[in-house]
Amino acid sequence: MLQDVLAVQPLTDYKLHLRFEDGIEGMVDLAKIIKFTGIFAPLKDRTFFESVYVNPELGTIQWSNDADLDPDVLYAAVSGQAIPDFEEAVANEIKGDVIRLYRPRNARLGKVTVQDAIAKRQVQIDLPDSEYAIATSAHQQQKLIVCYGTLIKKSRLLKLENPHNLAIVN
Repeated sequence: MLQDVLAVQPLTDYKLHLRFEDGIEGMVDLAKIIKFTGIFAPLKDRTFFESVYVNPELGTIQWSNDADLDPDVLYAAVSGQAIPDFEEAVANEIKGDVIRLYRPRNARLGKVTVQDAIAKRQVQIDLPDSEYAIATSAHQQQKLIVCYGTLIKKSRLLKLENPHNLAIVN
């Protein structure tokens, strides 16, 4: 699935109208998905519930108390499709722009975020010095990179484990 929420509109009761990046749109009844306890307790207040907005960085809906819902769960509810099983890791090629670089001083690995052109999602890759330098160079030159590994989903994060054969695409 991996479709981001692009728009949200509160409806009556605890229903929301959602539109996803692939054009699918429809209604979801949150009362059937969540319990209004814990972080979701404030949503019982109608005014607070209606303050829902799209967080484009997460690709899902969110409220000011940082409550949010997995976009795959929302997409499944709207589209009727089953939630994909990412428990099984799959071998993947990641190809896209390096959009974020982060490496603390004296760290063994640097974190690179790639906007994958195929999955149309952000993928995080932990890289040792030599590959981190390649990713940094690609970022500075505004060139795409390609990298192979095992793509896994942890919560809303896609991560490429066991990265290898990182290269700049010419």
